[in-house]
Amino acid sequence: MRALTIKSVPISVESKAFIRSEILDAMASKGGFFPIVTFNFTMIGAHPVTLLTWLKQNALFVPDGIGISILLCFRYGQWVSRYPGIDLVIDILTHGQGLSIALIGASEVSLLGSVAYLNDRFPSHRIVFFKNGYVPISTDDLAVLQAESPDLILVAKGCPEQEQFIKDLSNRLSFGVAIGVGGSFDVWSGQKKRAPKWVQHLGFEWLVRLIQEPRRWIRLWLALVRLLGFQIK
Repeated sequence: MRALTIKSVPISVESKAFIRSEILDAMASKGGFFPIVTFNFTMIGAHPVTLLTWLKQNALFVPDGIGISILLCFRYGQWVSRYPGIDLVIDILTHGQGLSIALIGASEVSLLGSVAYLNDRFPSHRIVFFKNGYVPISTDDLAVLQAESPDLILVAKGCPEQEQFIKDLSNRLSFGVAIGVGGSFDVWSGQKKRAPKWVQHLGFEWLVRLIQEPRRWIRLWLALVRLLGFQIK
């Protein structure tokens, strides 16, 4: 799969249709455990070295935000369209057939709201496991996950916790596509609203999220500092 790098991270430059097809093929073949990182600007330099090394060896990095598209264009002169994780998941569920799904993370309200939303919108799929992000995964939970072997595991724990969780889960599951989905559960449950479609098309969804969640300014600033190569003590 073609990729361009930002701070040694290989970002896919394939089309949305190609990425979606690769993921669906991976689920259909049950050929192994396949992590997906929906990579945005605030994730630059946020993963511990050992975790990032594992991700680069095993995961597909999808350009989630307009900031990544701009950086790739600035460095390589190539515009790569962003593919937000929330849209990627909806596309997978729309084009997939009879998938089994696990949802892990977020608050209980957001989790249960997301379960209801996905059950209502995609009745042909089965949600086989769900647990909020404030309760540790138990041995019994892992046993259920192993027994159900979900095709799609959605993890909403924020960066880098969700990627670390996916790495840990890879030691327990022999196959399945695991995607870090950030705040998607909050949106599906109605706890938060996405930017209007015209704002999304213009690439300013990140600005709406900054207004809704002022603490994200800190994450944005830290990512900028890391991008420029300074060390944060």
